[in-house]
Amino acid sequence: VVRSTTPPDTFSSLMEELCYLLPVDMSDANFRRDSNVVYALLDQQVTAPIARPHFMHKKNYKDQDGRVIFMTLNGFLEGPNACARRITEAEEAILKLVWNFSPNFTPEAFTSMYMKHLNTLEQN
Repeated sequence: VVRSTTPPDTFSSLMEELCYLLPVDMSDANFRRDSNVVYALLDQQVTAPIARPHFMHKKNYKDQDGRVIFMTLNGFLEGPNACARRITEAEEAILKLVWNFSPNFTPEAFTSMYMKHLNTLEQN
């Protein structure tokens, strides 16, 4: 359950009110099972190379905490420093991008990569 830290003035249902009144028992079997499922889903769906180091490399999801990995990824990918990190990465990539007349690296490929990094800078 994702909820704000302050409860609303009125609740839409008894269940919503109970979510604020009852503490989350993280030792409960259902909580642990759901947390493991969240971890497994994130591990399967998140493919960005920059995010992969945050995952454990073992495929046994039994002891993995989905809440922790979600909060870690959210903070890393969308946190307050994410924009600055994307700008720095794009600037570094532009500085490293060199076309050396190689037949394997065409001018079109060079231009495409250059424009991709410029678009990243423009969006951020």
